[in-house]
Amino acid sequence: MSAVRPSSAERLAILEQKVSHVETELGRMAAKVDEMHAILLQPRRALGVIAVSGLVGFLTGISHCSDLSAIVSTIVRAIVSPSPVPCCLVV
Repeated sequence: MSAVRPSSAERLAILEQKVSHVETELGRMAAKVDEMHAILLQPRRALGVIAVSGLVGFLTGISHCSDLSAIVSTIVRAIVSPSPVPCCLVV
């Protein structure tokens, strides 16, 4: 039993069909990846909004507490202009 080999033109036609199929599937996969990327970016935006609002709330709470605001200002002063005296002794 000898198998009949298709001619070059037939092999080329088969190859073109396969390439066309691969291109179609690649386009579908690219669309799916784009959709998934857009979905994954949405929580980052929401997380950023939540983080900023939490920071604003925290800073607002600190501003109403004089003892805590004194501690925070001491820490900020120690970070901005470090002195040879430990920051816990600077009041």
